Amino acid sequence: MKVVTSTNIIDRMEKWMAEFGCPKIILSDNGPQFSSHLWRKYWRKKDVQIRYTSRYTPNSNPAERVMSTLGSSIRKYLSDKQKSWGQIMPDIERKLNYTESAVTGCIPYEAVKGRLVPDPLCNREKKRKEYFSKVHTPVQLEKGDRVFVKNRVQSSKEKGVAAKLSHQWKGPYKIVKKPWINVYELEDENRPGYIIRENIRHVKKYDKATDDPETPPIE
Repeated sequence: MKVVTSTNIIDRMEKWMAEFGCPKIILSDNGPQFSSHLWRKYWRKKDVQIRYTSRYTPNSNPAERVMSTLGSSIRKYLSDKQKSWGQIMPDIERKLNYTESAVTGCIPYEAVKGRLVPDPLCNREKKRKEYFSKVHTPVQLEKGDRVFVKNRVQSSKEKGVAAKLSHQWKGPYKIVKKPWINVYELEDENRPGYIIRENIRHVKKYDKATDDPETPPIE
């Protein structure tokens, strides 16, 4: 799609729905084409829920994760022969469609076609996920917990600010709600009523043993 607008995406979705049916939920980033009045109105008429990923967290969108994998695979295949990317797409498509989904637990081809297609790639993906689970311990957060948020600072020569020398975290914030998995709504303790939404990847739980309560809050 050369021009990404709400109208063009809706046209593509109508063709997709003609084959696969109408979705119940649509998850997207916060791009203007997905937050326009036209986009919201169209799906509201079809009784489809619209949800958005939290800021700065494209990997929370399954589609973005697939695109990242697609880009990585293309780079590995092509190297210095970038003009021939179209020739290797069938192999990459097969790799993606035959790899088990962490969400559904199914191979995409099986989920769509209704029959199982055994492939060695599924076993490799399963082993990779098992290893990831062993080395990454999930963070347990609950409503009312105090947390810090990743401080996104950009270097500025004019302001005399160096991102590498700035504090990595800002806060503290208090968890007030968990709208959906891995996403939290946080209230700034220094500005009551000011709510932000962050992915768990950008949140660190407050620890009395390591976080000095007397340290001035980072703005």
